[in-house]
Amino acid sequence: MIRQLRSAATLAAGSALLVALAAAPTLAGSRAPAATDTGRTAAHLTVDPSLSATPTPATTATPGPYREWIPASCATGGFDPLEVDAQLNVVIPGQVTLCGRWAGKYAFTVVAFRPDRELAFAFSSRLRSYDPTGPTPVRAAFVTPPAVGSTGICLMRSSTVRIACLAVDVDAQYRITSRPLPVDDPLVTKPVLYQDDALSPEPGSGFCATCVGLS
Repeated sequence: MIRQLRSAATLAAGSALLVALAAAPTLAGSRAPAATDTGRTAAHLTVDPSLSATPTPATTATPGPYREWIPASCATGGFDPLEVDAQLNVVIPGQVTLCGRWAGKYAFTVVAFRPDRELAFAFSSRLRSYDPTGPTPVRAAFVTPPAVGSTGICLMRSSTVRIACLAVDVDAQYRITSRPLPVDDPLVTKPVLYQDDALSPEPGSGFCATCVGLS
């Protein structure tokens, strides 16, 4: 009898684990909120541990279609010196030029690299199409003021190909300057994870090195 009870308990525990795993499926391209200085984790999934004998039907939001990042075969470009206003808003103008066949599906983006993070993020909301007739002007802007230290910024043709990079340097007196970086500089050669962020907006406060918009 004791052996039968133990077998039943083991089976129930295994079933509960399977239910918990099935309750939080992994969607391709679902993004994690960007890391912040407060140590916010890259993903937050919550599974209700309680199992009811008569479950109530749950209402869930239907996600939109996953937006794939389709890179062009060739692109060139660069950044101009950054612009800083009295409120320490940082904007970095630049341009990107397609050097291969144009197609509306091809896109590029901007990615920020923090020295204290081992991973950077590229987001679907920041993908931009190329101008079919010439250089595409861009303006990369920090959503929140950059932190003291050096943050790498790159225009990227794909999650692995950097078009042009620079460093945004902030000293202890909060003087903000920029300098060009080789695309293979250690500050910007960390892995880049592409995420579809349509269902997960950026945090609204606190410094966020991944929160660099592109227009």
